[in-house]
Amino acid sequence: MFIEEEQILAQIENAKNILIIPQDQNDLDSLASALALSLILEKLERKSTIISRPISERAKLKFNFLPELNTIENNFNQEKLKN
Repeated sequence: MFIEEEQILAQIENAKNILIIPQDQNDLDSLASALALSLILEKLERKSTIISRPISERAKLKFNFLPELNTIENNFNQEKLKN
């Protein structure tokens, strides 16, 4: 295993909450990757929050097949990350 991978895994293991920020809120790959990472972290029993600029109505209709799309937040809530 690469040293970088070990460092990432150590950070995940030590984290209480993980903030995920997709690169582009209207890009399928960005949103799907963020949601997939969130599901992986859930399986590892880690809390995560996905935050992004508002997703356009057109993108919401286009990407509505993505599980948990409605869990992506538009406002940074620092209090939620503390819990």
